[in-house]
Amino acid sequence: MTSTLITTRPADVAGELHRARERTLALLAPIPDPDQRRQVSELMSPLCWDLAHIAHYEELWLLRALSDVAPTNDAYDDLYDAFKHPRRERPSLPILDPDGARAFAADVRARTLDLLDRIDLHASDPLLHDAFVYGMVIQHEHQHDETLLATIQLMGDFAHPAATIATTAPPAVDHVATVAVPGGAYSVGTSDSPWAYDNERPEHPVVVAPFVIDR
Repeated sequence: MTSTLITTRPADVAGELHRARERTLALLAPIPDPDQRRQVSELMSPLCWDLAHIAHYEELWLLRALSDVAPTNDAYDDLYDAFKHPRRERPSLPILDPDGARAFAADVRARTLDLLDRIDLHASDPLLHDAFVYGMVIQHEHQHDETLLATIQLMGDFAHPAATIATTAPPAVDHVATVAVPGGAYSVGTSDSPWAYDNERPEHPVVVAPFVIDR
């Protein structure tokens, strides 16, 4: 999921924050707390680490970067920094349990919304202009929702409704048939979208030679 481009109306910003959090909590709700604490693969974090990381990121950018507030806990700057600890290490860290992660996330969100009522979203500050920093945090949470879902899908012994993908038989296809795709110059990437990754910048032309592909 990705964030829709929010406007500078505080109510819209709050609505997008709520939509992201609703999705996060809905993904976690059916999972017993012990399964949220365990690591199902060295490739993934415990689910409760992801939730607390989402909350810590929000605290960093929507509270501490925008106002003079102290961190909830100085240790979180280390525990929930994705660059400091590879995923295989995270279960051994003194991270918050599921109850603690939920409480931390709820507390940060309440303070975020309180501050939002007093923030000037038309300020010249690059973080606030067009509510940029809010969109960044919303998109970050949506990205972690995809990470949560990937982790849940690796829990082969747990049937989660959001991880169940309905499949249907593919239509009959003449597998010897091919399709000719015309070549040409195409514009890829972006120079102005605020929600693109750095490796998608800048917008640039690419010339593609004609090719044939199997259907």
